[in-house]
Amino acid sequence: MALEPNSLEYQVFYILVILLLAAKLSFSVYLGKKIINKTKKEGKFTFDFIFGVFILMICLFVSRFLYFFYDFYLIKFDPANFLNPDALIVWAFASLISTIGYSAAMFAIDYRVLHFRMKGIIAYIIIGVGIFDFIWVMGGFVTSEDIFGIVNGILMVANVLAIIIPIIFFYIGTKTTGLKKVSYIIAFGVIIYSIGSSIVLEPILSPLRDIFGDLIHIPVFFIFFILKLVGLGMFSYGVTQFSL
Repeated sequence: MALEPNSLEYQVFYILVILLLAAKLSFSVYLGKKIINKTKKEGKFTFDFIFGVFILMICLFVSRFLYFFYDFYLIKFDPANFLNPDALIVWAFASLISTIGYSAAMFAIDYRVLHFRMKGIIAYIIIGVGIFDFIWVMGGFVTSEDIFGIVNGILMVANVLAIIIPIIFFYIGTKTTGLKKVSYIIAFGVIIYSIGSSIVLEPILSPLRDIFGDLIHIPVFFIFFILKLVGLGMFSYGVTQFSL
């Protein structure tokens, strides 16, 4: 995604990302309080579904903060800066932390919701992808934009595997009457969040920019913010209400 520094679109996106960071931190605190109350009530701590999602939310906050620094202060949305050594290090840590979060959530879903039917395989693949990319970048093997593109593509494997989350909860909703509503809330929350994340990708923005001009960035950024906020809210609420 190309943005001109100090343009109106740049400033709008900057503010919206900060607001999104605040929202992710708020949802992390919300889930954290739920976990503390649950632990006090039961008299013990357990690695359950809520805790797995709490780890995910914390990781999403930290990784987004690093990506924020990466986008706005290191590469400044200029592809020519992709190979900046400092930028690559920050990107590597952001990507690794993100995959740790998704892996923790997927493991919790598998272990606590599916009773380990998937043997943790999806979670292991996700974290494996993150570790591979991290080692590849930190080892100094990213020497061209093409190689960086390949590393980014490998990371997409983790994002694609995360699609299984709404599929699982749609299935639970159809099979368990008492959990139908909350399962659908979780599933649609993940889908809405994913759509929000995708609409700012260059393959989507580029044709819109060709048709409507650069100012199309502003409404797209607002849609990005609203969808991600709504998706996170639905997902967080659904997780706290879900019980098998």
